[in-house]
Order: sequence, then structure tokens, then C-alpha cells
Amino acid sequence: MSSTLRIAQRGSRFGLSVCVAFLLYGCGAAVPPRAIPTPDTSIMQPAVRELLDECRSKVVENPESTEDWGRYGMALDAHSMLAEAETCYRQARDLEPEEFRWSYLLGKVLELQGDASQEALSMWRHAASLNPNFAPVFYRLGELEADIGQLDEAIEHLGRSLELEPDLAIAHRSLGQALLQRGELQRGIEHLLRAESISPGDEAVGSSLASALARAGRTEEAESYARKTRTPGAKLHLTDPIEFEVVSLGRSSELCFDRGRERLKRGEIQAGIEDLQIVASVRPDDAQVHDLLGRAYYDLHDLPSALEHLQRATDLDANLATAHFALAQTLVQLKRMDGALEHFRSAVGLEPDNGSYVAALALHLTGIGQLNEAASVFERADRLDTLRPAQLQTWANVLLRLREFPRAAGLYERVLEAQPQNADAHFALAQALHGKGDLEGTERHLRAAVEVDPNHRAAALLRELGFDR
Repeated sequence: MSSTLRIAQRGSRFGLSVCVAFLLYGCGAAVPPRAIPTPDTSIMQPAVRELLDECRSKVVENPESTEDWGRYGMALDAHSMLAEAETCYRQARDLEPEEFRWSYLLGKVLELQGDASQEALSMWRHAASLNPNFAPVFYRLGELEADIGQLDEAIEHLGRSLELEPDLAIAHRSLGQALLQRGELQRGIEHLLRAESISPGDEAVGSSLASALARAGRTEEAESYARKTRTPGAKLHLTDPIEFEVVSLGRSSELCFDRGRERLKRGEIQAGIEDLQIVASVRPDDAQVHDLLGRAYYDLHDLPSALEHLQRATDLDANLATAHFALAQTLVQLKRMDGALEHFRSAVGLEPDNGSYVAALALHLTGIGQLNEAASVFERADRLDTLRPAQLQTWANVLLRLREFPRAAGLYERVLEAQPQNADAHFALAQALHGKGDLEGTERHLRAAVEVDPNHRAAALLRELGFDR
């Protein structure tokens, strides 16, 4: 065979290979497959094992499905299997490069693994170009850029996140800190103060403010924030719907417990219960889980379920004050007053400085007619500085029924300082003053009650006492 013919044949084979490769990969019709991650699920909790096995099966059945690869990545990500999640996100991104979620989530797992910051930045920049109105990607970009010393880029991207979400406290904090690093003291302080006003109590904000204000010569303010940082405050969090989608796939008892507790805090009661029921199936003897479930059911007015879980919680841990208190409230709703009293006492015994518990015990004692003890417990609650005007008025009513007129009068006066248009308090104060023999004060407050409410029963007492003549 001539050399010319051999070259021609090689050229034909090369051309065919190029055409095949183009057909397979170049036009997006297919993507080189990656090995499907196969973590050892045998030692995992059943709910986690079922989720991962289900997600992997779908990828096996549909290896060209972007959504199946992405969801498997999210499920792995939710359970901290970051290397396996990375593989899935890369495959999903290869299959659908214009879907910003996969670049975004790939950047996140790369950043969490700690050794690929430049690639993480590249992924997030690409995600930002695909979805320029998604504030969390600009926040994450800015945070990572600040960490590696790219302050100008960090400030630009954190600023963009705030253009999109002006009340994103965590971005104000990061931008303030980046500006301080760049020497822009006043602007840095402004953003830190804004973070504090949106979500007070974050330790990092307080610490940064204390330092920055001291540098700016604002000594008194600096000392104030320095004092605040000694008590741990609320932590700022990024509201991120894509990350929420990942977290929602968590099935381990630890993840479900944390997520359920957060959902209850946000008022998502039914969703929180669903998470905590998963935890209870794995940890049936966890008193804290039953406590949270019981209180959640109480909020839904499902009193039988609340009773079941709260009794279980107190049986498992007799020192769980929150469970005793919630159980007492549940028993009150079920009209089981004696049982409620026992648990109110237990809650107060465990947390004697909890003013809410002490006040609730005082109100319960009043309701069941134990007035002498109620008066004593109200006094204890008052020393804790927790009584609201309505509770002060109840305490005063107790003292009035006990014929302790001077003390009752003093309490009604405190109520009227806060609520000068409270007709019932004027009327009751008139009764207390009458018991003291102060007729002038009696008439004055009866007339005040009638002035607030012309149909108040104080009008009849005015006539009965002869003050209408």
C-alpha cells in the first residue's frame, strides 16, 4: 500500500473520529458520563439510606437527567458527603451548563472543602452571570473574596447583594468589615450599625463595632458595644432558597432536629412536626424531641397529642422546665387544674428566676382560689420585674378580695400609670380607696371610670354611695 493511501486512510479515520466526537459531545447531545457515587449506606439511619438509594436509582435509570443528578447531589450535600455531591453537581452542570443552580451549588461544596477557592469563585461568578438578581451568590462571592484578600471585588459584590436585598443584615456585616479592612472607617461603621439595627445582638457585629468606634474616637459607644459582646447574642444567617432546598432533603435525625427546631421558630409548625417525628422514630427516648413536639401540637390546638408528648418528655427528664410549663398549660386547657398546678410548681422550682413561669403560677393559683399563696407568688414575680399591667391588675384584685386595701390601691395606681383609660382599674381603685375610708378618692375614680365608659357599673355605685347628688 502506498504511503499516500495510508495517509489518506488515517485522515479518513481521524475525520470520522472528529465527527463522532462532535456529534457526541460538541453539540450538547451527550456528555461524557461520570461514575455515579455509591456511598456505603449500610451504617446510615434508615431514612437517610432510603433517600440516597432512591436518588441514586433515579440517576442509574436516567443518566442524562440533569434534575436527577442535581437532586442526588443535593441529597449527598445535605448529609455532608461533599466529594460525592461535587461529582453530581459537576455532571449536572455539564448536562445543563446554563442552569445556575449547579454552578452555584458546585461553588459551595468546593468552598466548603477548602482547597479550591479559585474554582469556587469561578463557579459563583458564572452563576451570577446566569442569575444576576440572586443576592446570595453575590454575598458568597464577596465573603470568599474578602477571605482571600480581594477587597475591591468583595466590596463590589457585597454591595450588589445589598442592592438586591437592602435589609440583608449578614451582608451589611461583611461589607462593614471589608470596608474597615480597606481603611474606610466611617462607611464601615455605617454598615455595621445597619446590621445591628436590622438584627440586634450578633457577636461579630458588636465586636467589630466596638473596635471601629474606638478607632473613631467614639469611646462611650465603643464601650457600650464591648459590654454587649460579653453575652452571646443572635447569630446572623443567610436566607438562601437554594441552600434551603438542599437542607430540606436532610433525613438524619441530627439534620431533622435542627431543621425542625428552626421551622418551629419561624412558625412553620406542621413542617417542624414532620421533621421532629422523623427524629422521634430514631430517638424515641429523647426528652427534648418530645418537648418540642408537645409544644408544637399545643400551638396547633391538638391537645391530646400535646399531652402525650409532654407527659413523655417529663417522664424521660423530670428536670425539663419547658416541658413542665407547657404540660401545665395543656392541662389547664383540658380543665385538669390540680395536675396543672403540680407542673407549674415544677417549672418554677426548676427555673425560679423565670418571671413568665412565676407569673403564670400566680395566675393559676388565683384561678383555683388559692388567694393567699397567689398574692405571695405575685410579689415574687414583681421582684423579677416581669408583670404586665393586666397581671398587676389581677394581683390587685386578689389583694382587694383579701381586703388588703392599701396594697391593692397602690397596685391599681401602677396599672393606671400605664393605662389611664382603664375603666375597670379606676372602678377597682375606687373600691380599694373606699375600703381605706378615702371617700374623696373613691368618688374621683368612680367618676373617672364613668368618664371613660358611661355605661360602666361605676355609675350605679356612684348613685348607691350618694355621690350623684
